Amino acid sequence: MAVGSYDPTVTAYWGDAEHTFRLKAKQIFELQEKTGSGIYAVYRRVMSGDWKLEDVQHIIRLGLVGGGLKGIDAAKLVDRYFEPPYADHWQIAAQIIDATMTPPEDLEKKAEGAGAETQATSSAPQASTEQPASSD
Repeated sequence: MAVGSYDPTVTAYWGDAEHTFRLKAKQIFELQEKTGSGIYAVYRRVMSGDWKLEDVQHIIRLGLVGGGLKGIDAAKLVDRYFEPPYADHWQIAAQIIDATMTPPEDLEKKAEGAGAETQATSSAPQASTEQPASSD
């Protein structure tokens, strides 16, 4: 696959609105520092369902920063919205880290010269893009 041909950005509804998430190198280094694990160890935990709460929380916060939010604003959102049910947050975190670690199959096949395009599949759980019903 050609360098720079893949954009691992995830756009999803989380907390209060639709947000852009992306883990760039700076965020990956911080994720490794905060979790005490390499990126692939965090990826395996999250994708296998054997995640730690801190894995999910840091992926979301750092994904928001990599997606363009200021660090302080990302931290405020996480402080405000990171509450049970935590599995909902895990769905978003899994999408973010899966997009970072697993390029779509169709781009890999093009890079290898296969020429056949296939629908990209992901093992990440799919989060809803619908806004929750208002309690007003």
